[in-house]
Amino acid sequence: RATATESSIVQSTKKQADITVVEEVWNLIKKYYIDKTYNGQNWEEVRTKYVEGARDADGDKQMKLTTEMVKSLGDKYTRMLDTQQYAAIQKFDLIGVGV
Repeated sequence: RATATESSIVQSTKKQADITVVEEVWNLIKKYYIDKTYNGQNWEEVRTKYVEGARDADGDKQMKLTTEMVKSLGDKYTRMLDTQQYAAIQKFDLIGVGV
């Protein structure tokens, strides 16, 4: 039988595993995006819409939701890259995001 501490660790690990790509990107935008009006959006409402929608989604659906969320910022310099696009730019020495 699991102790309270063991159960607590398992629950904590499960919560960490439940963090979606959408939630990770949402957090990065919240932390680093310069326009804190988020293109006139309530960023907490955006989180609710996209993160909750991605909880049980597969990888492709999460990527689609994440791309849609990033596009909602209306910033031509902020975008999602798929795996192939990301690999293609790795040959260049790039530092920073949107800077």
